[in-house]
Amino acid sequence: MYAALDELRATLYDHLNLSPPPRDRRSEFRPTTGVTVRQDEIQVLPPAEEAEPAGLEPMQALGSRQSTGGHPVADHSTAQAALTQKNYQEALSLFDAYLERYPGTELCARAQYWKAFCYRRLGKAEEAVAEYEKVRREYPNSERVPSSLRNEAVVLIELGQTDKAEALLEKLIEEYPMSPAAEGAKAALESLRGN
Repeated sequence: MYAALDELRATLYDHLNLSPPPRDRRSEFRPTTGVTVRQDEIQVLPPAEEAEPAGLEPMQALGSRQSTGGHPVADHSTAQAALTQKNYQEALSLFDAYLERYPGTELCARAQYWKAFCYRRLGKAEEAVAEYEKVRREYPNSERVPSSLRNEAVVLIELGQTDKAEALLEKLIEEYPMSPAAEGAKAALESLRGN
């Protein structure tokens, strides 16, 4: 998950011709495995350098990973594992199944967010925009809303829809001024406006 976020951050900076901020060495610690408990939500983190089972092709290895078919956290973790391995089509299918199977659960906003991310990685920008909009519309109180605004703006910039992107970045700064996503949005707005 962290690698995907770093990759997204790098893409944003590259696309907007911005220099990344200096790194704070304290922020480089990232857990590589284990369980993180936060706000009554449990997320199992896969090992950082997990190798595929010997003798299997990548798709076969992913095909052996099956949903538990009955536990939201386990099924979300299964989808997250496919995403971590950059199998975006598989992750997209698993997040979609999660949203159908567990509507209204705590992890739905995250599943919707990662579904949009998968569409973007698969080169389906219009679908990514629609899915990021769903995060904001269907889960307005989610912690994923600021990031969804930022990522949707980035995709809109890629599509050449800079006016819409600018409006989303302004909304992000206005409604979520203390969010990490707002920091990058300010620089992105300046870049779009040619300042």
